[in-house]
Amino acid sequence: MERNFKQQIVNLLNAMCVENDYELIDVHFLNSPPALKLVVYIDKPGGINIDDCVQFNKIVNGTTDLDDLIDSSYLLEVSSPGPQRPLRSISDFVQHKGKKVKIKLSVPYEGKRDVFIGQVESVKEDHININDSGELYTIKYANIEKANLNL
Repeated sequence: MERNFKQQIVNLLNAMCVENDYELIDVHFLNSPPALKLVVYIDKPGGINIDDCVQFNKIVNGTTDLDDLIDSSYLLEVSSPGPQRPLRSISDFVQHKGKKVKIKLSVPYEGKRDVFIGQVESVKEDHININDSGELYTIKYANIEKANLNL
């Protein structure tokens, strides 16, 4: 699937989220014949529930904007990001300060470890301090390949 096509869909869904006080967490595109499956993960302060997912599904289905971008049939699924919610920005780490996270690095820390599981102690502009098994590590944000809550 073309990257520009995916980005257009993400941009559209993000705009819909902003208009309705939701936060777009992630979008997965699954080719599951006979139709494309679009899985949209949303959140809001205080968390979301099934009613929020149903409401956002109705918002998306109530417009033809997505239909204009996707020229074939598709299935739309709206979901909570769940307890392993991905962390993609500094603000995500700030929001979840004090919580347990799992971080996978693109470059091993001091040439040794590339996975950390621990509590977010503090968040700065370019790094995160994480307490992993009683040891405090300073992880550069630029070196984080993947991060998620680990509740």
